Amino acid sequence: MSPTRLLPLLLPLLALSLSAQAQKLAEAQADDADALDPNEWVIESYRFPDERLVRGFASEELGALVAPPLPADEADREEWEDFVKRSSSIAKHYLEQQGLSFPEGSLLVFDPETMTLAARLPRISQSSIAFTSDALIDQCQHYLSFDHDILEAPADQVRDLLKRYAAKSGRGDMLAELEEMADVGEATFITSGKVDTRSGQRTKVQAVTEFASPTDLEGNLGSWSDFGSQIRSVGTIIELDPVIGNDGRSIDINRQ
Repeated sequence: MSPTRLLPLLLPLLALSLSAQAQKLAEAQADDADALDPNEWVIESYRFPDERLVRGFASEELGALVAPPLPADEADREEWEDFVKRSSSIAKHYLEQQGLSFPEGSLLVFDPETMTLAARLPRISQSSIAFTSDALIDQCQHYLSFDHDILEAPADQVRDLLKRYAAKSGRGDMLAELEEMADVGEATFITSGKVDTRSGQRTKVQAVTEFASPTDLEGNLGSWSDFGSQIRSVGTIIELDPVIGNDGRSIDINRQ
């Protein structure tokens, strides 16, 4: 989960600190790529699916608290700075209730919409956030979301594409080439979309057209009275049967 709006808002407050830390990190990596200072201050981001920060939680010291939403894109610097202060105060207070502790100067910024947490902490303290993030993710229901694009091209060109990309593990370049062919009229873009499913639950993607073909007729000398027909589907049907591994991260997908 990329925090496209979280990390940039920290930069106005921490520009000098980040520049210095980036320089120190570059020097450390140049000297010894394996040696990382556990006390070095760094910024990391985490998936943090904790509904209590979104819905609100009770605090004996401060009463009911809820993480504030991110300001609008057109918000000025003062609004962003106020958001950072309030968000960090609430996020730190919540995590301190869970037993975590943070040194002075720490910043934690939480986005309720994407459930993403950005943290400026010493590297050794980041491990506690990472552990908490992993525990939260493990408790979540796991869903799988597949994007699909269906394009149609002449059979000889499709066979040529399959031959050229057979040895490659991904199909991104092949799809890009098909999209370029569609742009110049050499292929036809049929449909695109997204399908969601769960582990062990089969799902289907289809882009078909149904045709009715007559199979028999009944009538008399005056007129036809009835006829039978058969529905025939023409197009693409893909069935996906994904399974999430016990580690919660590996995925095995059977497709037809």
